[in-house]
Amino acid sequence: SAVPAKSRLQGGLARDIYKQRTGELPPADSIVQIDIAKIVYLNNDSPYAIEPGTLGKKLNQAGIKAAVLGNSDSIAGLQRQATLLAMDNKGIVDTGMIGGGALLDDKAFPGGYRTNYVNILNQFTSLPQDVRLVVIDIGDLSRIEDAGNMIFDSLIPGLREKSMLRMDKFIGQLIQHLNLKRDLLTIISPTPGGNKVKGNNLLTPVILAGNGINDGLIFSPTTKRPGIMRNTDLMPTILEFMDIDAPSGITGQAVQIMPVGYSLPALAGLQEQLVLTYDWRRPILQTYVSIQLILLGASLIFIFWKKSLALSILKPVMLAVISFPVATLLLSLFPTPSPFFLIALLLTIISILMVIAVQLGRLGNLMPFIFTTGLTSICIIIDLLLGAPLQKASLLGYDPIVGARFYGLGNEYMGILIGSTLIATTSLFTQFAKYRRPLLVAVCLYYIFAAYVIAAPHLGTNVGGTIASVGAFLVTALLLMNVKISLRSILLVCLGVVLVVLGFILYDFSRPVAMQSHIGRTATLILSGGADEIINIISRKVSMNIKLIRYTIWSRVFMASLGCLALLFYRPSGIMQLIRQKHPLLYKGLTGVLVGSILAFVFNDSGVVAAATAMIFVIYPMIYLVLQNISAKEG
Repeated sequence: SAVPAKSRLQGGLARDIYKQRTGELPPADSIVQIDIAKIVYLNNDSPYAIEPGTLGKKLNQAGIKAAVLGNSDSIAGLQRQATLLAMDNKGIVDTGMIGGGALLDDKAFPGGYRTNYVNILNQFTSLPQDVRLVVIDIGDLSRIEDAGNMIFDSLIPGLREKSMLRMDKFIGQLIQHLNLKRDLLTIISPTPGGNKVKGNNLLTPVILAGNGINDGLIFSPTTKRPGIMRNTDLMPTILEFMDIDAPSGITGQAVQIMPVGYSLPALAGLQEQLVLTYDWRRPILQTYVSIQLILLGASLIFIFWKKSLALSILKPVMLAVISFPVATLLLSLFPTPSPFFLIALLLTIISILMVIAVQLGRLGNLMPFIFTTGLTSICIIIDLLLGAPLQKASLLGYDPIVGARFYGLGNEYMGILIGSTLIATTSLFTQFAKYRRPLLVAVCLYYIFAAYVIAAPHLGTNVGGTIASVGAFLVTALLLMNVKISLRSILLVCLGVVLVVLGFILYDFSRPVAMQSHIGRTATLILSGGADEIINIISRKVSMNIKLIRYTIWSRVFMASLGCLALLFYRPSGIMQLIRQKHPLLYKGLTGVLVGSILAFVFNDSGVVAAATAMIFVIYPMIYLVLQNISAKEG
């Protein structure tokens, strides 16, 4: 915990206890984090190159001092996390007031005390001139949260409203002591409400005012989403304001202001849409996965019992399952003001796509797959070319509240794009075999274009997806050209993958830092960190994949799909060889998807997700062909 250096603790003065733990005696007027050694040790176990106190260290090196005023102490104990932002790497903040002087007795407030704004303002105005960073902790909302179930919920709205009014008045008084042509005021809420704020509205507000700040939305090069920044962007933003270079190892970037015509209602609407997606993403995807598992089990039962009736029963369901990814993408075209409307509209889109696909089946056995997979591939690519507006709101897109990805091609749609592209093109080959030569040229060009869209830093910017797609597309193209898979062809594929990835990394690395995607920033980290950084990246990816295999719902789809494929290779006897003989071109596409799925699994930090979504386009066409063969035999 953080305490004033001259305060008395059990065992002596805080500065003496700090010296016992660090070997250094801090300045008498400083604030010390007496658990700094523990914090450092805990961060040493992280695969990320993190040094606690980096901001304070950079300020010290530039001759700039920092201060912390206020605390969030409550009935839960000392809550002085604000010092973590301003302290240096030794756990020292130059000056401030974080003890009892920051509190005011109030018998009507939870815990019996609240923020003493008068004292904090007085301390602020009396800070030395060389203090340029001041962190003010207004802890009353946190104190209400910490009260938990010790107070009735009915009291919460009134307590929060009064606290917000006091905060607003204090900020107004604080601004009077600032020169907004020179100073920068940043108002943040680092953590969302927990115990007493219901719902999943986990995004917190950020307000900037002062020097260089005009009306508009915050834009972070990290998220590339107007109005959304990451907490890691705060430090580089402060350092840039003070004309100090940010350390090369940090993941955040200084935010900018976009002078766009966004209003508060529009920003609130964006937040509501993100919360709706966050709330319903998991239950809808869990239902989708459950339907797939049931469908796979039912399909195997029908296959082993050799019931031809199964084809007519299961075909519409398989088409609905394959249509789900593009349906969730198209869903983003429409407003979804409520969960009921979202689900009803999603089911409507899936039903329409399924009916169209079934009707197209009259023109050829593979026309339903050509339609659904072709539409899926084209829609994802068009969306990426337009800046991914549909993925940003899709249930299968990225989720800013989770914070895993904010732009480009997410791993769910990456696997879907690879799988749908290969099945659409090879089904097209099979259905229109007499046009094979012109189709081969067109398909290879489409593969090149799709790989470019996945890889380009200003479009898909997905390194793992680049490796998976280039590998899968090259293997499929070689098979379509009747090139036998040999050691030479495998080496050719590997060389092609390496050259493409290196090309896009070098291109992104050559761009200005503010325009770089995470590909270029990762290259910068590797150049500065060397082999250790490479090991850290590999370690993080392996750790994430192991975690996802254990916990994500997609691992069930991936394992079940692999299990079904393994069974179909043995039962019914000879069925896979027969399908390979009857549909050799489509079989090559299925092989390519399988290759892409394996590469996605190996080279992505959430590879099991991409592998599972790609496998959707292997297992259901395969089951369809097996059932079709059974029907033909019985017919």
